[in-house]
Amino acid sequence: MRQCLADLDRDDQLPRERAAVLTRLRADLTVLWQTEFLRPIRPSVLEEVERGLSIMPRLWEVVPEIQLSLRQALVREFPEHNFFLPAFLRFGSWMGGDRDGHPGVTWDITERTLVWLRDTAIDRHLDWCQKLYDFLSVSRNEVSLETDLPNAVSQVEQRCPNFAATLTRVAPHEIYRRWIRQIEWRLRYALKVKVACGGRGN
Repeated sequence: MRQCLADLDRDDQLPRERAAVLTRLRADLTVLWQTEFLRPIRPSVLEEVERGLSIMPRLWEVVPEIQLSLRQALVREFPEHNFFLPAFLRFGSWMGGDRDGHPGVTWDITERTLVWLRDTAIDRHLDWCQKLYDFLSVSRNEVSLETDLPNAVSQVEQRCPNFAATLTRVAPHEIYRRWIRQIEWRLRYALKVKVACGGRGN
């Protein structure tokens, strides 16, 4: 519905496109209006976790935007100061860990919840690794690097032969992409390290 409202504000839509947006909006409103306010079946703990995670993608986008806005405002208003901006927005949830007598919250459920949350965060980082890899095609032959990134990549290659094998399809001069592959490799390795429960709400 939020996207439909945003689409309706566009001034470049054809009449048929606007009609399609209005149809989608009416359908969403109708379904919402005809849905029981209270759910007929009490959700399981892991279903609650899943519903809680549904808002995570939006938080993932908005929180960095808020921090960037504050950082830019501080630079603009106080250019003579060099501020260190800590992580001032944190989010938590009781879902999967509310040990207040809930019979469905066992140690196994809490463990599975934590692994699920961890894996979801890793997946989001992997998504950004791919976006950055696609974008950062910068060649070290075209720019002067202000960091010793090539040496850092080489050190990881020497320490981790398995990582070195992932770089065979990345050109040596695309040093940023090689570094991103290192981050991605470590994240994928972390996904393979599971605790006893097996993760992901299974």
